[in-house]
Amino acid sequence: MNKTDKRTEVRKDVSIPATVRSKDGLFKTSCVIRQASTRGCQIATRHVDEVPDVISLEIQGLKSPREGQIVWREKNRAGVKFTI
Repeated sequence: MNKTDKRTEVRKDVSIPATVRSKDGLFKTSCVIRQASTRGCQIATRHVDEVPDVISLEIQGLKSPREGQIVWREKNRAGVKFTI
């Protein structure tokens, strides 16, 4: 982690396909999880500006989606804090 990084948990570099959905189901787009920890992840998607602030993240290999909140956006990436 760098000096300005405020995370208390180290994230692991990964490349996991996932789907981002809005809570109401009206928005859906594919993404790739690039970094992950137990508390959150970094996603990459071409539609980062369209991703709602509160999301459901369907992660390949997991039975249930993870609920989360977008905490930052930059270019084609966004930080997700898991809420459940």
